[in-house]
Amino acid sequence: MRSAMRRSFIHSACAIGTLPCRLASDPLLQGVTHVVVDEVHERSLQGDVLMALLQKIAAARNKAVDQQPLQQQQQQQRLKVILMSATLDANIYSSYFWNCPVLSCPGRTFPVVVNYLEDCYALTRYILAPDARAALRPGSAAAAAAAAKRKESAR
Repeated sequence: MRSAMRRSFIHSACAIGTLPCRLASDPLLQGVTHVVVDEVHERSLQGDVLMALLQKIAAARNKAVDQQPLQQQQQQQRLKVILMSATLDANIYSSYFWNCPVLSCPGRTFPVVVNYLEDCYALTRYILAPDARAALRPGSAAAAAAAAKRKESAR
């Protein structure tokens, strides 16, 4: 876990797997005002468990703040959860977190070109040793196609 501290600002960055370890010693994340989860669309068991934990923690913290007198509410802060992704369906996460507001930054997606290893060899004109682990095996359909391409490009 990395940390950066200033007089009125403490920033702590951690991987998705280390936050549950922090929760073991600090179940309500006291002293934490914001949790930012990036690339939230990349679903995993750890990520899904983290979303459930953050929802429960935010609910408990918000309820505790709401029950405090107004003067003490500033001492105990609500937990703000910020979920970021370029490709997620924000409405699903918004409804999971009590129809929270959604901020959108318009942009555009960039095209993706898929190149396989054999394509890279051809593009760079790299000649792979026949006994290399990545070499095409004689008799395979891929090897036959590569040989045909070589013959055609040699003409």
